[in-house]
Amino acid sequence: PPGPPGLPLLGNVYDIPRPTPWVTYRDLAAKYGDVICVRLLGHPVIVLSSLTAVNDLLEKRSAVYSDRPTPV
Repeated sequence: PPGPPGLPLLGNVYDIPRPTPWVTYRDLAAKYGDVICVRLLGHPVIVLSSLTAVNDLLEKRSAVYSDRPTPV
């Protein structure tokens, strides 16, 4: 998913303020879309910023993203 460019190793740690991170995520969603990828200390973090994206990825396609074996 798209997202803001970050620093090497640190990623987007300094782009997300501590007191009001939801405001920053809202602004990033307006710029990059409903599904955003930010990197925090080298780890990718996926931010879903709309109910449609949440339902689509976590409800409809949950079997694709789950690492549990499916029952036969």
